[in-house]
Amino acid sequence: MRVCRFPQTRFLLCLVLLCLIAAPAGSASSPPAPVCLPLVLSIYPPLPEAPVLAAIDNADADGDYTVAWSASARAESYELQERVGDGEWLGVASEGTERAFDKRPAGQYAYRVRARNAWGDSAWSNVESTVVAGQAPPVIPVPPSRPGGGEGKVLVRVINDCPYALRLEFTGPDPGELVVPKCDTCKVYSLIGPIFCPTEGRPVEELELEPGTYRVYATVDDPSIRPYAGGWELAADKIYTQCFFIVRR
Repeated sequence: MRVCRFPQTRFLLCLVLLCLIAAPAGSASSPPAPVCLPLVLSIYPPLPEAPVLAAIDNADADGDYTVAWSASARAESYELQERVGDGEWLGVASEGTERAFDKRPAGQYAYRVRARNAWGDSAWSNVESTVVAGQAPPVIPVPPSRPGGGEGKVLVRVINDCPYALRLEFTGPDPGELVVPKCDTCKVYSLIGPIFCPTEGRPVEELELEPGTYRVYATVDDPSIRPYAGGWELAADKIYTQCFFIVRR
């Protein structure tokens, strides 16, 4: 049996040949002739193929669109990343071979994706972009923090002091989402917000993340209120507490 080996090659297309010794029938004195038969065609290591990202259909330039890509051979999951303007690439939560975006604030967005399996990652796909028209979003500052969390994690704690359900999406090294129910007894403030964050009777939700750089999007289920966005640098073993309220000016 002959096996081709190229130890320095990452992708190896290997044809294994089985060589049989066959003697012509009825001739004891004739020399045996080798007969080589192909047995298997394999790829090693079996990394997934790179997916292909489809063009983004967002002709109306609003914040609702879908990013989709082709299924890759040998893929077990996919990693989708987003870049805003000239910023860095950050991970986006996704399942399957597409991700629907809702209420992305104004800006220029680029996307890329790669496939993953137990052997490793594929190459990155092509990059596709879209533009969301409108005014730049209001900024969510990094909330104050205190020691806590533990085990090298970050704990984000959000108090909702407004009469709308609140959704926060985190893109970064550990993408995730936090949904906080509406506050039935809360109101929209006029001109100025509370001096101290009210906590009694306010819905509270928490999300554990890996430390790192995140872009955070905040939206509520009122179309008249624009989405917020902010860049947060979250440190390990910290608890970040964000009080969310709405002020109409």
